[in-house]
Amino acid sequence: MEVSPALIWLGIGVVLGIIEVLGASGFLLGAAVAAIGMAAVTWLFPSLGIVPQIVVFAIAATVATYVYFRFFRSTDPQSGVDLHDKVGAMVGQQFVLKDPLSANNETKTLIGDTLWTVRSNADVEEGARVRIVGGTVRVIEVEPVA
Repeated sequence: MEVSPALIWLGIGVVLGIIEVLGASGFLLGAAVAAIGMAAVTWLFPSLGIVPQIVVFAIAATVATYVYFRFFRSTDPQSGVDLHDKVGAMVGQQFVLKDPLSANNETKTLIGDTLWTVRSNADVEEGARVRIVGGTVRVIEVEPVA
C-alpha cells in the first residue's frame, strides 16, 4: 500500500505544529504552515516530483517564517513584562472611586471585574477620579487625578 505524499506532508506539518506548541517560540511555525500547504499542493498535483516538492516547501517555509517574524511577532508580549503581576499591569490606569477614602486608610472598590482594596496617601472624595500608582498583591495604591 502506497502512502499519499499529501498525507506525508500533512503528518510533517502536524508534527512540526506540535513541536511548536511545546515551545519552539515561532521558529517552526512557518515550516508547519508550509508543510500543511504542501499537503494541499501535492493533493492537487499528485504527479509533482519529490525534488520540486522540497524546493517549494523550502521557499514556502522561508516566506511563512519571515511573515510571522515581520508582522505577527510584534503582537507578542514585551520582554521583561510579568504577565502574572496584575497590579503592575494596572499601574497608570484611572478609574472613578465609588466610596470616599481618607488618607492612609483602606476601602474596597470594584476595578474592572475584581474587588480590590485601595489605599491613598491623600483624602479622596466619593466619585473622584484616581490613578493607580502601585501596590501589592492585596492592596492597590492610588492618587487623585488633578
